[in-house]
Amino acid sequence: MRVLRLELRAFGPFTDRVLDLSAGDAGVHLIHGPNEAGKSSALRALHGLFYGIPERTSDDFLHPARELRVGALLLGATGEQLHCVRRKGRKHTLLDAAGEALDEQRLQRLLGGVDAALFERLFGIDHETLVSGGRTLLEERGREAEALFGSGLGRVAVHRVLEGLDASADALFRPRGRKQQINMALAERAERQRRQRDLELGAVDWERARAAHETACRALAELDAERDRVLRERARLERIRRTRADLEVRRGLLARLDGLGERLHLPEDFGARRQQAEAQRIRAIELGELVSTRLTALEQELAGIVIEPRLLAAGAELVELRERLGSHRKAAADRPMLIARRDALHARVVERVARVDAGAAQAPTEALRDWLDARRRINALGERREALWSELQRARLARDEAARAVEDCERQLAARTPPRSVAALELALEQARGAGALDADLAELEAQERALGQQCAAELSRLSGWSQGLESLLCAPLPEFDALEHWMLRADALALERQRLRERRQGCEREMVEIDTEARTLGIAGEVPSETALTAARETRERHWQALKAHDASLRLEAGAALARRFETALHEADVLADRLRRESDRVQRYQSLCIRREACERERAACDLAWRELESAECEFDAAWRALWQACSMQEPRSPRQMRGWLGQARRLREQGERLTAVREQRQLLEQRQMHGVDALRRALLALDRQGPDEEGMDVWMSEAASVLDALQRHARTHETLLAELERARQRRERAGSACEQAERDWSAWERDWGEAMARVGLAVHSLPSEAQEHLAELAEALQDAREAAGFQTRIDDIDADARGFLAQLRERIARIAPDLAEEPAELALHTLDARLEGMRARQERRDELLRQRDEARRQLEEAGSASSSAETRIAELCRLAGCEGLDALAGIEERARLQRELEQQLIAVEGRLMETGDGLALEQLETEADAAEIAGEALLEALARLERHLDETLDPERERLLAVRVEAEHRLATMNGADAAATEAEEIERIDAQLRDQCGRYLRYRLAAMVLRETIEGFRRSHRDPILARTAEAFARLTCCAFSGVESDFGEDDQAVLVGVRANGERVRVEAMSTGTRDQLYLALRLAGLEHHLRQAEPLPFVVDDILVQFDDARARATLETLAVFSAQTQVILFTHHRHLLELAREVDPEGRRIFIHALDQGG
Repeated sequence: MRVLRLELRAFGPFTDRVLDLSAGDAGVHLIHGPNEAGKSSALRALHGLFYGIPERTSDDFLHPARELRVGALLLGATGEQLHCVRRKGRKHTLLDAAGEALDEQRLQRLLGGVDAALFERLFGIDHETLVSGGRTLLEERGREAEALFGSGLGRVAVHRVLEGLDASADALFRPRGRKQQINMALAERAERQRRQRDLELGAVDWERARAAHETACRALAELDAERDRVLRERARLERIRRTRADLEVRRGLLARLDGLGERLHLPEDFGARRQQAEAQRIRAIELGELVSTRLTALEQELAGIVIEPRLLAAGAELVELRERLGSHRKAAADRPMLIARRDALHARVVERVARVDAGAAQAPTEALRDWLDARRRINALGERREALWSELQRARLARDEAARAVEDCERQLAARTPPRSVAALELALEQARGAGALDADLAELEAQERALGQQCAAELSRLSGWSQGLESLLCAPLPEFDALEHWMLRADALALERQRLRERRQGCEREMVEIDTEARTLGIAGEVPSETALTAARETRERHWQALKAHDASLRLEAGAALARRFETALHEADVLADRLRRESDRVQRYQSLCIRREACERERAACDLAWRELESAECEFDAAWRALWQACSMQEPRSPRQMRGWLGQARRLREQGERLTAVREQRQLLEQRQMHGVDALRRALLALDRQGPDEEGMDVWMSEAASVLDALQRHARTHETLLAELERARQRRERAGSACEQAERDWSAWERDWGEAMARVGLAVHSLPSEAQEHLAELAEALQDAREAAGFQTRIDDIDADARGFLAQLRERIARIAPDLAEEPAELALHTLDARLEGMRARQERRDELLRQRDEARRQLEEAGSASSSAETRIAELCRLAGCEGLDALAGIEERARLQRELEQQLIAVEGRLMETGDGLALEQLETEADAAEIAGEALLEALARLERHLDETLDPERERLLAVRVEAEHRLATMNGADAAATEAEEIERIDAQLRDQCGRYLRYRLAAMVLRETIEGFRRSHRDPILARTAEAFARLTCCAFSGVESDFGEDDQAVLVGVRANGERVRVEAMSTGTRDQLYLALRLAGLEHHLRQAEPLPFVVDDILVQFDDARARATLETLAVFSAQTQVILFTHHRHLLELAREVDPEGRRIFIHALDQGG
């Protein structure tokens, strides 16, 4: 819908101000007005026009409220126009141009059902909304799903809604919170429950129940975590399996497309158009040559044809004469035959009348009519004779049959024995049937017993470490799973401690190696001086000094010199070492630090060795206690607790199967007893009826035999009763048949009397049969018919003679007028001659007409062939231009390459579509990366999936069901612990807290469910609309930022959620939080435009109202925004309000010709 004209008749500062917005099919209407010019009033007027002027408005300062008017001329997407005016009021506020009330639904149809709130969110944006949207993107850290979903909602900050829901839920409950309402209530409830339990039962029992419940909950949580991990891995492998083949196909298609070179943008029907043009050109040339030859031949043939118009004009008369001649000839030929037939019929009538009554005084025809008057009564009597005779014979036969039936029934009853009572047999059979299908149940139980026995034997053989039988296992004191969990925890703790000590000792050894390596590195430059070495050097120096002082001068001079040299050497070494300690202090300090660290590592290693020995002692104690636990079950060499946990599950399942086997065996024995009692009852009942039962003992066989005997006896009784009833009915039939026979004989006597009278009237014997009378009457009727036919023949003979005379006179007159040269010829011969001449002339005329028609058709075809040839040449030239080639010969190759490119692209689209459907919402690049990273082949992938399925079905799911049952049982045990009346007060307080918790938990669930539904909706919107909206966002963002960014892509943040990033021209990715404020605002604007464009594809287009969003944009980006809005206006009308005059100059720079941006002045003088 577009606004063609906005009429500010009386609204705010405006009076009869009209804005013409009808220019252009698409474009931006830039409405400029300085401050206080009424820009905000115009915006409110547009909103009031669509959705009504508010009850309280600030726009009635110039015009009274009741006189406020704003109108518009609107154009719908279907071409419908609506000129309407909105007044302020409560009812019937929408008026037409004449001021009459207008149906509100007409405006609502143009608005497409968009209400005021949705219009403001989707089709309106101002500077505050733009800044808020950029700030929202920063707060959401550019999360893709929320950004795309928010762009579809307009002004709604999705993350604030989610944060509000989460905050409301967190205020009620947090898993590890203390001050939340539900947490405090739960804590108070737990405390009161503890007090109640202390009053109701001992602390030991409650603690045991609580520990069992916590153990089950903890094991269930760990199992659920493992199950979730397996489900995620299975989903990943399933996705790789589904998409791997399509990814390979896609790579092949892309390679083939690259191999075909540059894309040829030819129409899809290019080949068909080329073939049609070539065929048309060839057909036109051939047709032109053929038609030219044919036209010449037609002209020559037309010149040799001569026509006589007078003879052709007389054609209708000749046809009439010829038809009458045929009738004349036929009548002349029929006349002798008619005379002969007339005479023959007359002679036959005379003969028949004489044969019936030779002395008849009447004419033959009159006598015949008198005799035939009696025919109707004779026919009626003849028809009744057969019926009366048949009825008489049938009555006699029925009387005899009824008598014989009475005799038969009496004879059969005399030969049969009376029926016997079967009540006892019926009772026994009913009881047997009420017991059910015992044989089938027994067979099924025996099959179950065999199957369970085989299963138990197989499971027992697979139960490693158990050497005794199933009965021993059923009685063995197997430990409980809870106790086994404790042993597993202890074993895991020991294994963890072993691993920790191993890693700790290995860390010490690694650190000592590093210390030694660093020490050797320090020693490369020479031995590192130390305080210990300096002390030793000084002691050596002091020792030599003391030796020199103690030297006696009277001794040899050489000995004194040697002592002095040694002292000097020791003095020099001590001084050098002291200087090196000062000069190489850093090196010395590093070496001392390494020595300290090495001593610490040695101490740590010694501590690890000690702890290792203590751990081995603890493991020995644990192993001894573990073996002692299983020795009670006759297992000398138990495996590890974790392995024995699986063994215990297998053993318990085997024990359950053994218990089921015992129950099936007992049920089978019970059914065998019931079968024996049922068979005994049936045997006694059959013996009472002198019948022997079958040799077999099966219940079904005895029931079948009993049913057979019962059925035979019941049939015998029913037959006896049937014979008695049949005897009574036969006697009644015998009486009725006798009465009917007497009546039939009376009716036959009356008919014989009437028949004799009728025969005497027509001259026949009294005992003549109806067939003889009918033959006699038929002969009389034929004679009468012959007389009538003779009279008809005479009439026809007279008519033939009159027609012949008139036809011959008329024929001679017309021949003399049409062909005088034939006037002297016999009439019939002259008529034949004229027919021959007329036929020849008509043939020449028809040929001439056909030749003229063919000549005109040939001339038309010649012109069409020339036009078709020219049209084909033009189409071929156009196709060559589209293909970029010079001649027709190159078109086929180009066409084939374009067709192949098109087929490959269609295949690529189909493959990518399947990948998007089966890729669980991942992008194509992500699917490629995932498939490449999965180093697993096809068979291995299927094996991995099968392993995961088996792990789920055989281990995780059964174990989860067991843990759930254990937890429910523990909860039930805790819930059912009751005490005395002393805990009544605590129980009442607990009920009060429970009522409070129900209300609080209900609100908490609603908050969490609303947040979950909103997040799922956001994610679903992202999966469904990500690609089209993101592509349009990238284009708009690149244009808005003057190509500082080349587009927008999807990436993954630190929390592995999809986020939006801007991509610079050099490929650098920039997160939303790293963008400037203005760039974030432009990203939000691009998202809004892309989301609105996506919405408009399936909804009524409405004007997009923009209010001064370019306040903080520099000239370059403002110009780019105007260009973007101009491009977007192809989707719907854009109305941009501003009070900055420099934007008008920018608009003229963007669109110098004024075809896409139309400038309007809002001030009253403009």
